[in-house]
Amino acid sequence: MAVKLPDWRLVSGAFNGGSSSAPRPIEEVPIGTKDGSNVTFKTSFTPWLGFLQLFVNGVQQSKFIPRFSLSGNVITLAVAPRSTDTLYCWYFKGPGSPTLTNLRARGFGNVGISSTDSVDYGNNALYNFLSDMSFGAWVQLSSSANKYIVFRGFEQAGNSSPDNESYRLEPVSSGSKWDLKYSHEHGSSVQIALTFAAQLASDKWYYAAFSRDATAKTVTLWIGDGTTVNLIGTQSYSANPDDGSASRCHLVIGNSVQDGSFGNRSLNGAVEEHYIWSRTTTLSEQALAMAGNPPKTSLVLACAMGNNPEIDTSGNGGSGVVTGTVIVQGH
Repeated sequence: MAVKLPDWRLVSGAFNGGSSSAPRPIEEVPIGTKDGSNVTFKTSFTPWLGFLQLFVNGVQQSKFIPRFSLSGNVITLAVAPRSTDTLYCWYFKGPGSPTLTNLRARGFGNVGISSTDSVDYGNNALYNFLSDMSFGAWVQLSSSANKYIVFRGFEQAGNSSPDNESYRLEPVSSGSKWDLKYSHEHGSSVQIALTFAAQLASDKWYYAAFSRDATAKTVTLWIGDGTTVNLIGTQSYSANPDDGSASRCHLVIGNSVQDGSFGNRSLNGAVEEHYIWSRTTTLSEQALAMAGNPPKTSLVLACAMGNNPEIDTSGNGGSGVVTGTVIVQGH
């Protein structure tokens, strides 16, 4: 299992550590998976001067024996904790660390709680795009990024047209980097798949966006770093998506909806702001979205993450049901 930050800590906002009064310590459970093999955990902020008091099962751990090491906000333990072990730490937030309001992303899979982590916007025909559409999201992938950043449809072996996926985006391994694969289905579950050489590094935030032009039958992918947005490429496909009308077809962030035969489909990573438009977009429009100012024309979903359920701010009334996940530091 993975460790979730206590709700009282996230809700209260008391640990500012940056007021004119004496700084208060951050007290929390380190974020990470306790499974007897994982030794890497994270704190929400970077500890000041590298000072961290860490306890395992109530016993203080020393950096000098050593029982753990600290690099930035990453804790590496000498011995992997078991699922039954308890972890706790306290520290002071270092200068330049983000405030609590920046803890807006959700961690999925090995960055969250389990393989069932997801944000599910449900079955809504508004999200079943069979023509032009665009998507953009801030994404951070772990070194074992698995499945979906965004998914709309239903996964089943040999599924029929009503279950077709109208779009999805997922990381695929490329050496020590991650490329991104766009796909959709048509006919009796015939998949169109396009892989883009995104070359994303692990544990780094990127703005990833694609736009589908159903007339030209092309998909364009862009990647942003917070300062600039770069064109990765445009690829052609043979047939547009169709159907996807089944009630079990859902729009999901960080996972998929499937019959269970596919195993773990969660993203091993984190997602923050995400946007969907029912039209094509340009590089300059995606640059605005990357900066938190998405163009409003044909914007059908906009979410900043951090609420439960997640709130759609586009005005279309969407609501994302949260399963598992942990709140983690955003970009």
